[in-house]
Amino acid sequence: MNNQPTIDDLVNKMKNNDSSFYFYVPNTKGNVSGAVAYIYDVVAALRERGYKAFILHDKEYMTPLWMGGNYSKLPHIAFEKLKLSAIDFLFLPEAWVQSFYSDMRQNNIKLPCEVVVVSQVYDLIFFGLESGTRWSHFGIKNVLTTSKVQKGYIEKFMRGQNVHCVNPYIHDDFKPSEKPTTPKIFLFTRDKSRGEKIEKQFHIQYPQYAWVPFVRVSNMDRSQFADTLKDCCLSVWVDEISSFGTFPLESMKCGVPVIGKIPELMPEWMGTEENGKYHLKDNGIWLLNYLSIPEYIAQYLDEWVTDTLNENVLPKMQETAAQYNEGKFKEELETFVKALIDGRIQTFEAAKK
Repeated sequence: MNNQPTIDDLVNKMKNNDSSFYFYVPNTKGNVSGAVAYIYDVVAALRERGYKAFILHDKEYMTPLWMGGNYSKLPHIAFEKLKLSAIDFLFLPEAWVQSFYSDMRQNNIKLPCEVVVVSQVYDLIFFGLESGTRWSHFGIKNVLTTSKVQKGYIEKFMRGQNVHCVNPYIHDDFKPSEKPTTPKIFLFTRDKSRGEKIEKQFHIQYPQYAWVPFVRVSNMDRSQFADTLKDCCLSVWVDEISSFGTFPLESMKCGVPVIGKIPELMPEWMGTEENGKYHLKDNGIWLLNYLSIPEYIAQYLDEWVTDTLNENVLPKMQETAAQYNEGKFKEELETFVKALIDGRIQTFEAAKK
């Protein structure tokens, strides 16, 4: 007797929201990661809306407590215990695609579910991929990314993909301080050494500001992070391989102006690039030259200590940050998930013909 579900059975289960959504996250070993925080936000929002969403991880995994809240209470499943069915969805970071499918092939395992790529860092798209290989060669049809600019970048060379954009949202922990800001500079760089160079160059080049400290992220949870940030008079952001960049928006929402190095892929909230020309929004101080950052910090402090800052930028900062709210995030996510389910149902129904 055949106990395998029929196509009609599978379709009915999907229409009844019986699919499971498994999001693989790497082990950051307690280190802060915007990419990991995004996945936890996605899983939390899906579960809130009645979907069966799970955090998938390796056997040796440290739950990132720095996010605070109830994120540690989300259901976590080790990869070794994962059981997949045809109506499920497995989400993999771009850097894991090649190695994952190589392991499946070596162990003669054929996945019953649909695999979706989560692409948050453009610099990792080709990580491990064999030359000439596209994600479609593995049967992948859908990609989730966090910015319109990365969506356009992926569509240039990953043919045959439905690329969906769901922007991160900026949490309400980030809000202006009720007290006046203090002469401190919040330094946020992907590469720690890049931040150290800025600080050392600045204090040597501008000894009159040797008393102004630089603050860095150090095992803070989100609430502590927000409280520390909103107490500063200025923030500095350097992350050349970011495709979205939540930190500058968090700073804007706190009312703290940002000096930032323009990434290789300029996020839509910063401006646009056309034919090599940049059209920057005036919601921050955006620079092409990393080495000029200390100079702009000094110029800003000159105006801050003499109370001659241009305050026209503050409303534009708040307006920019307000666009990335939780409601918009959940609506975009719902649209994306429904598109995934509808597409899978269409695949099943086409198999009947």
